[in-house]
Amino acid sequence: MNMTLSFTTPLRGALAGFTLVLMTSGAGLAASSEDLVQRWIDGLNAAGEVEMTVGDIDSGLFSSAVTLSDVTVKNIEGGATTNAEEVVLDGVEETEDGRTVAESIAVTNFAAKDDGTDVTIESITVTNAELRVPAEDDEDDSPFGRPSGFAFTGLTVVDDGKPAVPVASGQFELSDLVDDKPTRMKLKVDGIAVPSAIIEDEAQRAMIEAMGYTTLNLSIDGEFHYSGEGVGEGVIDRLVLSLADGAELSISGSVGGLPRAALEDPGASAELLMQTATLNGLSIKLTDNSLINRIIEQQAKDTGVSADDLKTQLKVMVPAMMTPLEAPEFQAQVSTAVSAFLDDPQNFTIAAAPAAPTLIAQIVGIVAEAPGQIPAMLGLTVTANE
Repeated sequence: MNMTLSFTTPLRGALAGFTLVLMTSGAGLAASSEDLVQRWIDGLNAAGEVEMTVGDIDSGLFSSAVTLSDVTVKNIEGGATTNAEEVVLDGVEETEDGRTVAESIAVTNFAAKDDGTDVTIESITVTNAELRVPAEDDEDDSPFGRPSGFAFTGLTVVDDGKPAVPVASGQFELSDLVDDKPTRMKLKVDGIAVPSAIIEDEAQRAMIEAMGYTTLNLSIDGEFHYSGEGVGEGVIDRLVLSLADGAELSISGSVGGLPRAALEDPGASAELLMQTATLNGLSIKLTDNSLINRIIEQQAKDTGVSADDLKTQLKVMVPAMMTPLEAPEFQAQVSTAVSAFLDDPQNFTIAAAPAAPTLIAQIVGIVAEAPGQIPAMLGLTVTANE
């Protein structure tokens, strides 16, 4: 027994001493995760733009995660006040160039109030963020820099006492870095529930409700990328806007002649981009899932005719509207597609496939001066149910 005591007592003492050294020798070690987070909070408060208060800061001895409890951020000059029950910053470290970064930031029970608008979010996750204190003249005023990803669940927006608009979930991702700048973006938002009661225009609200929608359930799914050096191409790989029990709108295409420097410059004007931008291709497809017949039946009721009579009128009206184009082949193509779609609304597609990239500025000019040239110039096609 004495031998055991003589062995364990020095061991315990050594471990205690080792732990004490770790805790007290900050001058010789890199700043701890908690120190880095506290420095960031102090910097934000010292900058004078916001006041950030934290109920408690906690971190494990051998963990890079720092947990902030009861967080409140107030804008000094008025505006939004935000609160969070808990914020967990993981993978916090200082880079060789002196920046403080975090692999992830997880926020629980976020709430914000600003000028009559209340926003609550059950959970938020930010990935690959920089903990920074924006300078007064800094164009990027985000305290998290440019994260590579952002996701949320359980978003609810209440604007000035109107019915709440809940959103089930959302994701935003930036990737494929070139010169530390992302060239690919993904966006997905599901479960956007817009109540018809929120629509202020009485006529529009009545029309939507007459089609059987008391809630518009929407979703968005998109992916975009930029390719090329100097002057390149912006591509819509996929953009899908969906209305549950209604329709789906799918868009894809590309625009060339885009100077990367102008795209990255927040101050660049659309006019500057238009000088070199070209249309390389575009496809817009509407896939119906009851929306078209809902619209026709509602409009037929309002005008006092049958749905079939309204369809017949539209089959004549739409092609007739294109007579000024003086493009009979294209007019016939549109007439065929419209008739087929009205008889059996499955899908309707408009596509542009120019033989060569065409300046958008040139297209705008031709539309104003000689619109009949547009179908051939852009290789326009209109099809239905294919």
